[in-house]
Amino acid sequence: MNDNQSVSSPDGTTKLEMLRGVLEVWRDGEHVWTAGQSTGGNYVQFQDDGNLVVYRNDGLAVWASNTSNWCGESGCHLAIENGGNVAVEDDVLFVNYWETGTDR
Repeated sequence: MNDNQSVSSPDGTTKLEMLRGVLEVWRDGEHVWTAGQSTGGNYVQFQDDGNLVVYRNDGLAVWASNTSNWCGESGCHLAIENGGNVAVEDDVLFVNYWETGTDR
């Protein structure tokens, strides 16, 4: 996802958004979470290894969920939940290895 783009939960109440270089979560139109980035980014990528990372155009990572060690053979997915939480979730056990903690 590039800067000034977003991905929404199934019902549209929660948005994960790159806004002016910062990764944010919005719930019901209200800002509820910001990534603790060292500097502005240009895009965010959910990698095959389960790590959610904000990058600059030069390839420098400026923030990461640090979940690459948790997503083994079973795999993980990025869940943008209707209740406001964004999580890296195990594909089999449905355990959250990382989350924003912004659910209602």
